[in-house]
Amino acid sequence: LSYSFLMHINLVFVLSAIFLFSSFFLSHSVLRSINLVNMSQKIVLLEDDKQLAKEVKQFLSNNEFDCIEINDGKELIDRLSELPADMFISDIMVPGLNGIEVCKKIRKAGLNTPVLMLTALGEVDDRVNALESGADDYLVKPFAFEELKARIKALFRRGTYLLQPDGEVVV
Repeated sequence: LSYSFLMHINLVFVLSAIFLFSSFFLSHSVLRSINLVNMSQKIVLLEDDKQLAKEVKQFLSNNEFDCIEINDGKELIDRLSELPADMFISDIMVPGLNGIEVCKKIRKAGLNTPVLMLTALGEVDDRVNALESGADDYLVKPFAFEELKARIKALFRRGTYLLQPDGEVVV
């Protein structure tokens, strides 16, 4: 084999490696920009039990989600326009506005951000009321953190769309 032939093969190998390397990073950045990679997804947690809020926030952080903790429903609604939320996780029994009212106001504002209710209220009527008020999912306390993670992932897989004031859905 000639020296020039070996150099040609070496150059092809190096260029191929550069192409594969840059394709991986380009693909990853594109996926992040359309929220298919959860590293930048922000979850607003409405929970008044400070210990549970701390545990959920730590769990979300360990799973590469950014978490904003709020302890009062009225405060969440007052800050709604400034919150960079990709999802809301809400208890029902919180001070200010309860989680059901918060969910209704989120929907009334035209936001279709996923809402997962995380609450001790486990009766069928409670679950139906929350879902009919605009919640996308419902998990009863006590809960397994792995189930919470699975539900969060499922809600993000569903994608997002914008609900127009006239009821039209824009994908």
